[in-house]
Order: sequence, then structure tokens, then C-alpha cells
Amino acid sequence: MQAEETVTLMKERLALAAQVATGAQLSTAIAHEIVQPLSAMVANARAALHWLEGDSKDTKRAASLIEIVLRDGMSIGSVMHRSASSSEHNHQARRLLSRMTWKSSRCC
Repeated sequence: MQAEETVTLMKERLALAAQVATGAQLSTAIAHEIVQPLSAMVANARAALHWLEGDSKDTKRAASLIEIVLRDGMSIGSVMHRSASSSEHNHQARRLLSRMTWKSSRCC
């Protein structure tokens, strides 16, 4: 009977490891989806400021960049909304890890 419990525990640990790996990949993808638009926003905002300064103001080009900055900002908001919905999945993985740690302390 103890062998079956050990096999079950090992299967649960393997499943958790797969979940953690998936979570790490997801975190990396989310970070990229946030950092890339933020970098573009900073570059575009700097260019827009440059086009608004000095004697030769180019308000049309600055306005088009500001629209791009707004679009990128909304894109980041969308990424954050999607990642918030996956936080429940992360909470479930932490509960499973906690249960498995408790079982392993009893098992072996």
C-alpha cells in the first residue's frame, strides 16, 4: 500500500513540476508583452516631445505618436487583465504544492 501512495505522490509532484514550468513560461511571455510596449511608449513619447519643441514644431507627427502611445498603453492594460485572470490558476498551484509538502512529510 505504501508503494502505491509513493507512486501517487510522485505523479502529483511531476504534475506540479509541469504546472510550475508552464507558469514560468507564461510569466516570461507576459513580461515580454509588457516590457516591449513600454519601451516603445517611452521612445515614441520622447520623439513626440522632440517634435513639439523648438522652432519647427511638427504637431501632426507628434499627435500620431501620441495615438500610438495610447494604443500601446491600452495593450498593456489588456495583458494585465489577462494575467490577472490567470492568478487564480497560480493560487491553485500553491495550494497543491502545500498539500503535497504535507503528504510527503507524512509518507516517507
